[in-house]
Amino acid sequence: MKKRAVGLMIAGVFAGEAAAQSSTVIFGKLDQAVGKPVGTANRQVIDTAGSRIAFRAAEDLGGGMQAIFAIEHHFNPDTGSAVNPAVFWNGFSFVGLRVSGFGALTLGRQYTSGFLTVQNQIDPFAGETVAALRTILMGGAYGTTDAPQNTTGVWGGAPTGIGPSKGRVADAVKWANIFGQVTVSADIAETPAGGVDRPYSVAAAYAGGPLWVGAAFENASGKHDRVLNLGARYNFGPAALSAGFTDGRINTATNNGLRAWLLGVVVPVGVGDIKAGYATSKVAGVARNERVGLGYHHNLSKRTKLFADVAHEGKGLTDNRTGYDLGVQHLY
Repeated sequence: MKKRAVGLMIAGVFAGEAAAQSSTVIFGKLDQAVGKPVGTANRQVIDTAGSRIAFRAAEDLGGGMQAIFAIEHHFNPDTGSAVNPAVFWNGFSFVGLRVSGFGALTLGRQYTSGFLTVQNQIDPFAGETVAALRTILMGGAYGTTDAPQNTTGVWGGAPTGIGPSKGRVADAVKWANIFGQVTVSADIAETPAGGVDRPYSVAAAYAGGPLWVGAAFENASGKHDRVLNLGARYNFGPAALSAGFTDGRINTATNNGLRAWLLGVVVPVGVGDIKAGYATSKVAGVARNERVGLGYHHNLSKRTKLFADVAHEGKGLTDNRTGYDLGVQHLY
């Protein structure tokens, strides 16, 4: 399965890549489509994947040690405006050291271990386009502070649900390493304003041949917030199947339980991929969301693709339940 998510773009920061004495890389993606997001009646030019420009660097310090940093800015390519004017480096902004055999230790604004290692690996749409299912699996985290989606109601779908998962946390310390076919990661951050706990998450994943499995636990800043994520993916050749399960608690007066499921499939067809999936989540006594997505992504090259998707949300919305997009995406 081809993953065009942020995890692939910054994997080199943590993975112990070979580097020269000093190297700086500019990378990111541009995404534009004509479509109608789920939950709206407006047909518009939209960004379905979170366009961004980012920089990362590694300096060889000798003795198997490297200094590393990475910064990422999210923007709206149709207008040129920042996604979040209050936070210019709205993606990540961190610095740290990577030591051969030990892994990477970084400090700053960062994607959580749970999101990057597990949550972001299960959705066949990789959290992109109107058909994205990741938000449902995370309990509908869309719209919460530092969620992996933007604030315009486009990237990832409609703002339904009240899940506690965070895509990113500020003031975080994170450690990550790869031991053969196993990736492990853990992070902890300062308690944000209005929070109760120090948010932290731990995650591990195994990738060997056609099989990928992962597990993550996240404790957000609320008194009762917690999320357990389990995921698996298997490539049979003619198709790659994925499945995810979420169990957690929401920081409310009644401490509501959260349950979510996701099933997805990617079928290669020539140079393209047919993608389909279903996800459902329920917060006890509060809300239930479910979405089905279907799309075709045509790869013009390793970095450029055309895509067309449709999504329908059966629960969580009273109208405008169907959305669609037709667009182009380029990675650089």
